[in-house]
Amino acid sequence: MKNENYNMSFTTGGLFLRESVEIAELYLQDHDWDSVKERALEENILQFRKVSSSIRSLQEILKRLYNLEEEELELLVNTNAKEQKQLLWLAVCKTYRFICDFAVEVIRDKFLRLDMEEVPVDLYSVYIVL
Repeated sequence: MKNENYNMSFTTGGLFLRESVEIAELYLQDHDWDSVKERALEENILQFRKVSSSIRSLQEILKRLYNLEEEELELLVNTNAKEQKQLLWLAVCKTYRFICDFAVEVIRDKFLRLDMEEVPVDLYSVYIVL
């Protein structure tokens, strides 16, 4: 088995629900990630006071959204908050193998045993996506 290192560069921004939906909307308008990045910074979509914070968080959001298929991005924009969170969790899992492995090996096991202790219930609905 090939030894693959985990990418541990994820930030403490949570799912960035509102921001991710807005950025996905921008992408679906013109299908150009470079244009999306430029507009998001110009329009201060992330609403940070410091440009450096906006850039860092925007890079994180874009990294995640790149991993969603076009249909998933469309659903992200056009669905309810619960499904948006599930899609963003999927994007996080696609972006960070460490988190995906945790979901599959820990959360899935707890779900199968109906063990609801120590893991937020919302994460169990994500198992269906995986």
